[in-house]
Amino acid sequence: MAELFIRNPKGQFTNAMPVNADQAIRTFSQNVISNAIQNLGKRGNASGTLAKSLRAKTEIQGIKLLINFIGADYAPFVDKGVRGAGGYKGQGGNRGQGSPYRFGTGSARGTWAKFSVSMDSWLARKGIVRGRDTKTGRFIALKSVKFLIMRAIYQRGLRTSNFFTDAFKQNYNVLKTEFKGKLIEDMNRLINLNFK
Repeated sequence: MAELFIRNPKGQFTNAMPVNADQAIRTFSQNVISNAIQNLGKRGNASGTLAKSLRAKTEIQGIKLLINFIGADYAPFVDKGVRGAGGYKGQGGNRGQGSPYRFGTGSARGTWAKFSVSMDSWLARKGIVRGRDTKTGRFIALKSVKFLIMRAIYQRGLRTSNFFTDAFKQNYNVLKTEFKGKLIEDMNRLINLNFK
């Protein structure tokens, strides 16, 4: 909670909490999380793990009010997408255009082994047990299907979803106007409490 100190006419400092402004911040952060979860649902979030990991934490540092939005470690990659490492010669274009992240740069601490484990659980959730070769019609082993999907993701990248960015922008515009009004209400309340 934020604290505000006001000097009353007697020269004493009184502490009064800006209740309305604090509530506006909390409502804003809850709405951002709620809209981000809705966006994930609309944009095909596979397991729901990311949605369950999203939360907001507000804290005071000096005179600053901080809102930390917390989620799974891969949330920024889902939101902003990841550019591919290149080398893809198949159909379809590259994904993640304009993303600050790129496969193969080493900026994230992922490994091919971790990626492989994640791909195993994703394939199981999707019910993929084997594939078919489009040219011959023959079945392909799951291990080969997994490799082909992993290679395509690595080379082409991941699409930008903006699940969080869109939710934040939508609610930030509301917060800007609402926060001013709530802060004025708090100031009027504090003045009435301390200067009667």
